[in-house]
Amino acid sequence: MEKQRLNYVFLCLLLLSVVASITLFSPIQVPQVLAQTEWTDTFNVYTNVTVLEQSIRTITNTYDFPIDIKVYITATTNIAKLALYKTVANNTEFINIENGEVVCGGNTYSNMQPTQNLVFDLLAKPAVTLGIGEAITIVKKVEIYSVVVPPPPPPPIIIKYPLDLKITQLPAIVYQPFQPTFTASLLVVNKGTVGTDVTIKWWITDVEGKIDVQGATTMFVEAKEQKELEILVHTPKIDGAYTLHTQSTIPTVVVAEAKFQVTTIPIWIILIIVLTILTIYILQKKKR
Repeated sequence: MEKQRLNYVFLCLLLLSVVASITLFSPIQVPQVLAQTEWTDTFNVYTNVTVLEQSIRTITNTYDFPIDIKVYITATTNIAKLALYKTVANNTEFINIENGEVVCGGNTYSNMQPTQNLVFDLLAKPAVTLGIGEAITIVKKVEIYSVVVPPPPPPPIIIKYPLDLKITQLPAIVYQPFQPTFTASLLVVNKGTVGTDVTIKWWITDVEGKIDVQGATTMFVEAKEQKELEILVHTPKIDGAYTLHTQSTIPTVVVAEAKFQVTTIPIWIILIIVLTILTIYILQKKKR
């Protein structure tokens, strides 16, 4: 029994030593004090006399990196006879005493950039007239720290969706007015390991680069899947050479292109074809 207790105590001590080692030797960033000084304000005035000192002190960041400036009270005399006392800089209140009580005993101005100035203003107003030899004193300490830069966040996890897009079927020549629209076949290949929605849009350009937007669609493609897609294309009304552009926009951009020709059949050829069909039809009917 005694041996078990000793083992238990030994394990507890071992655990405490490990925790202490981790705490003491872990890389914790601590702000470094670069400089410090004391600043004493002394007043010996009458009641209801307000002392206002603008730009009483200026601190300039002469370092080539951001700093923090901390100002706080370290000692006071006769502050019970103060109606009001404030130390303010760059819209930041460092010290505030009201009716003899410390409301704010210190503050820090953070992330002061190189060459930036911190300009202090002072406001004081005694509550009673001080006697001969009496004075109100407020001792403040000014400390300058290097800004602790937090470690950068871990890089975001990016899931890549390797896609492949091909135009597998497209008529080389489209005839007007018989084909106001035609279809093109696409092959979408998801080479990744995650299924995803794939958005595909398509448009047409002529030889001058004019764009005719046609349409867009979205479909789900499983991981490692090859999926066929038929799209409807509106035939341009003017004869010429055109390019069909297809592009996946989500989750990644892949482009496929193919060229085709638009040709309008002349009206006289259409009439000859119609007459020929009618003639064949009539002759076959007479034979019967």
